[in-house]
Amino acid sequence: MASIRPLTNEERQTLIAKAGNPITVTGALLVAALCSAISMGSLYVADRVLGFLSPYFPILFLIVIVAWLVYSIRSYLKLRRGFSLTPYHDDLAGGVAEVTRFHATKAIRFEEWEDGGGGYFLHLKDGRTLFLRGQYLFDLEENKKFPCSEFEVARGPNSGAIVNLVCCGAYFPSQKLTAPFTQPSLKMVPMDGEVIEVPWEKIDRMPT
Repeated sequence: MASIRPLTNEERQTLIAKAGNPITVTGALLVAALCSAISMGSLYVADRVLGFLSPYFPILFLIVIVAWLVYSIRSYLKLRRGFSLTPYHDDLAGGVAEVTRFHATKAIRFEEWEDGGGGYFLHLKDGRTLFLRGQYLFDLEENKKFPCSEFEVARGPNSGAIVNLVCCGAYFPSQKLTAPFTQPSLKMVPMDGEVIEVPWEKIDRMPT
């Protein structure tokens, strides 16, 4: 059962940071530049091996730059349409956090994936599976506080963004380290703090 309380100053700052729009034109252009450089490097290596691409390099260079630029801008526009800052602003205006207490019995850690860091699948006492992933877990891990038998998760009521995790119970180590998103049942990456439908038995069978 979730409870409502005022945001702490630290939680408010966390929410403000999360409310900063991570999707920028600059990011899209950097992706295009990086991918173009990798592609041209690959073509250069191929030319050194095959020896007949040099005369076509100006045309190939133009094609590669335009192709990656179009792809990156289209991806940017698609993500921009699906991203809204309104829920974050509503949370800041409301000034409260929604706090839920969880009781866990087991944990499986998964490898760092893209830029979001690693995280955990947690087998809850009521049989459900909780998914947590984010940099806010790093210090808790290093200090041997998480995973733990009991903890509270504070999040924005509208955005669902996790702004704090407080350990209340005893620390226990994770069962194993896995790479979950190579598994057919976990192709879709859950949201941070989501209770997922995948049975614990399937997660427990994932290889290390």
